[in-house]
Amino acid sequence: MNDIFLTLFRLQGEHDWQPQINMFESDQEIWIEVELPGMEKDQIKVVFEDGALAISGIRRKGPQTQDYICRQLEIEYGSFYRFINIDIPVDQEHIEARYEKGILDIRVPKK
Repeated sequence: MNDIFLTLFRLQGEHDWQPQINMFESDQEIWIEVELPGMEKDQIKVVFEDGALAISGIRRKGPQTQDYICRQLEIEYGSFYRFINIDIPVDQEHIEARYEKGILDIRVPKK
């Protein structure tokens, strides 16, 4: 178990940032919201495998700022990876993901 944890920790550590999430559960499904403003749909990858949801992608840097002195830098850019373990049986064939207005909405139906 520790080996798996360390591997996942290393995987997440190789990426530049992790998006914020909200996760809710009802009798029918698990609902996950992922905050990804400024991204295009084709920059995001969602994969469910071996009881876990993996969300990854790359947020490209904004306009070049070479003529400016940086006063504050809070927006994170680069590659991201978010791993969410789902420890209940789910209907993997009917997982749905939609991306709108900077929020990735994932619905994972329970079996």
